[in-house]
Amino acid sequence: MADQTAAPADSRDMYVVHNMLRRAFGELPALIRGVEDGAERAGTVADHARLLVAILSTHHEAEDSVLWPKLMERCPGELTPMVAAMEQQHQRLHSLLDSMTERAEKYAATREATEREELARSADDVMDPMNEHLAAEERDILPLVDRYCTNAEWASVGEHGLPQLTPAQVPLVFGMMFRVATEEQHALLAENIPDEVFSQMVEVAPGALEAYEIALHGTDNPAHPR
Repeated sequence: MADQTAAPADSRDMYVVHNMLRRAFGELPALIRGVEDGAERAGTVADHARLLVAILSTHHEAEDSVLWPKLMERCPGELTPMVAAMEQQHQRLHSLLDSMTERAEKYAATREATEREELARSADDVMDPMNEHLAAEERDILPLVDRYCTNAEWASVGEHGLPQLTPAQVPLVFGMMFRVATEEQHALLAENIPDEVFSQMVEVAPGALEAYEIALHGTDNPAHPR
């Protein structure tokens, strides 16, 4: 990987993360509702819901801790009008995600229809606020990132979140990103992720995701996305 730490940020790789979240959360309600009452797979699906909550929460925490302070330092006049709206969106989403976590825990314990539907409805509830927030970031925030941040500073936002994931979750997240990335976006990821990490994830992430989704969707489920 070429040393581009002082180069201007290229935030187009954020679309990979956002599209990963859009796809994963978009598939979640039907995935939950497709589990039979009492099925052992219910626990796996509930854990998956909690994983998606962790990914989105970690994404926001990295922005709050690393990105917003840097942008406020560099361009307060341009960012300030957006801060209140962004914070309000984060708070609403965090409340919905907390509810989704609670319902996932209940569903994992009971594996019954009532808790399954409550979890599915909580996943439904996340979609519109999440999509609104992601679109606002892409429209309003990413242009400021490209204008005011360096490549190294932008990379630090993504690196901030990795320690929040377990070693088993890291290849799953990379696999989910690789699945939605265009060829151009894949090249951007290669530029912004350390060589040793990226090469390892290219090798292990697709297989890790495939094995994970077999358990998640069930081997006899014709809707399993191979």
